Amino acid sequence: MEGREGRTLRVFSDLVLMRFNEGVLDDIRSRLDIADVISDYVQLKSSGKNLVGLCPFHQEKTPSFSVSQEKQMYYCFGCGTGGDMFHFLMGIEKIEFPEAVNILAEKAGVELKTENDRQSSIRDGLLETLDLAARYYVYSLKKMPRESRIWRYIAERRISPQIVEKFGLGFAPERWDGLYLALKKKGTSEELMEKAGLIIAKNKGSGYYDRFRNRLIFPIRDGQGRVVGFGGRTINPEDQPKYLNSPETAVFNKGDILYGFNTAKQTIRESKQAIIMEGYMDVVTAHQYGFTNAVASLGTALSERQAQRLSRLADRIVIAYDSDTAGTNATLRGLEIFLNLNQEVYVADFQGDKDPDEFLREQGEKAFQEVLDGALPLVDYRFALARRSHREDTTEGKIAIVREVIPFIQKIRDPVRQAIYTKQIAEELNIAEEAIQRAINSVSVEKKGQGYKNRQKTNNTRGNKEQTFPEGKSGRIAKLTPAHLRAEKDMVAALLLSPDLIEDVKEYIWPEDLETPVYQRILSLIYESAANNISISAILHTTGEEERSHISRMLMEQKNYLDDHKYLQGLVNTLLKHRLQNRVNEIMESIKAFEKNGTPVAENILSEYQHLNRLLKLADPEELRKWHQNQRTDVS
Repeated sequence: MEGREGRTLRVFSDLVLMRFNEGVLDDIRSRLDIADVISDYVQLKSSGKNLVGLCPFHQEKTPSFSVSQEKQMYYCFGCGTGGDMFHFLMGIEKIEFPEAVNILAEKAGVELKTENDRQSSIRDGLLETLDLAARYYVYSLKKMPRESRIWRYIAERRISPQIVEKFGLGFAPERWDGLYLALKKKGTSEELMEKAGLIIAKNKGSGYYDRFRNRLIFPIRDGQGRVVGFGGRTINPEDQPKYLNSPETAVFNKGDILYGFNTAKQTIRESKQAIIMEGYMDVVTAHQYGFTNAVASLGTALSERQAQRLSRLADRIVIAYDSDTAGTNATLRGLEIFLNLNQEVYVADFQGDKDPDEFLREQGEKAFQEVLDGALPLVDYRFALARRSHREDTTEGKIAIVREVIPFIQKIRDPVRQAIYTKQIAEELNIAEEAIQRAINSVSVEKKGQGYKNRQKTNNTRGNKEQTFPEGKSGRIAKLTPAHLRAEKDMVAALLLSPDLIEDVKEYIWPEDLETPVYQRILSLIYESAANNISISAILHTTGEEERSHISRMLMEQKNYLDDHKYLQGLVNTLLKHRLQNRVNEIMESIKAFEKNGTPVAENILSEYQHLNRLLKLADPEELRKWHQNQRTDVS
């Protein structure tokens, strides 16, 4: 029988996955920043990690409306409303979800396509096929002798077995149909193999051959850790090209993916720093030497979507491309993208045409860290590059330098920072500061994109809106909250913040074990979403207002201790102990009833009462779990 949460998720699937191309919401989120969306209606100011402003959904004088760029969410600690950019637009414009998706898709430049069951099935089939291929490549590497060329190459690159496993590195054997035949045995169709970019049709006659042969294989994963493509590095110098990549497919778009992001994002989030590299081997080597915040742009062309993804997590971004001409040109393109995003970015300078991989292996992590620490801010780098390219002792040389640097300075949004650079360049080139400023002003400025709705209209009507939401939406809990109710809240919050902890909990705590109805419903959604590989952001679109308010607040509150495994186990113990106490209380009431009626208390009841009291006094986590599991078995 289908439960409430199952029906809810199924309805959401019908609404989104059938109405829109799967992944379209993630695509929109990757291209837009919630702060930019909300800033069309609310004046936001920095406050610690978040942005704050006056809530547009209720009248207030002190800002309680908070926006997190890291989590791409908002929450008002005054009225309890919260959600993502779609919910905000729905609330502020009084529109339905499909219309909000259409408006934001247009703003993001995302083409909306409807998708039927067959198309959705093809996507699932592609992901499954790619996963099978990744397993085949890993198996092929493991069975190769340690003295084989592939393992010698890995050893020469100083890649440890741990890093090989961490990145799922594999090997494409030197044969034309190894993968093809392996997948055929698994029942995979040739159509799926070809659409996944794994095989290529022969020019003459029928048949196919493997795209990757005799290469070290780098699986490319999306943000959810799913294999969406591959990169192959030749181990034979005579084979060309040196690197071979999967073609773009229905599940793989190079401009959307950062190699190693799924592995590096936790470090980036915690350190607030990211390193952008060019290639797979650069990233693998960086992680080998402890730089686990490194990612690659899958080629030299960094896209705006890739830059946006990093900007939301990192305060300091260092571009560590090759120091040759191609790397320099790629760095300049990356600089312009980050300037447009108002993101502070630095450039690491590897001397002598070295790439980061080679530099690390030859000079080690200490020297590499020194290069990172000495990375130049983007305008300083562009200025230094221009000065190396032109003579400063000539008028024409100075003009050329200014012309190359001015477009970068002009894009700096911070007027103070722009003024500092203007003065610096004027002094170092011995040019009047006013002349530099006039040159900046003469650069054509692109018109800022207007909001999709008239901001003034919103500001005029904001004060007339009355706040309405279901009773109890704010979810405030009394200060003297019993320990088990605090544990319920913190446990649910921990699972929202760290879904990888779900497996540690669901065996012992079921939704019906919780006493707070809203937490019961949220926990059901968490378990159901984990079983169906649905993201937390998607959960927000499966809930009612009360659940969404609680989820938004939990995700917005900064409680770093919630991702601690030991703390979570303590919460589980508190809930199990409370359940045990409830059972003891039930037995005590039964004993009182027997005594009141003058009836002898049954031996098994007394025995259970004594046993459970001993468990309560011991409070041993392992014994609590055993008792809990026995209770589950008795019920089932």
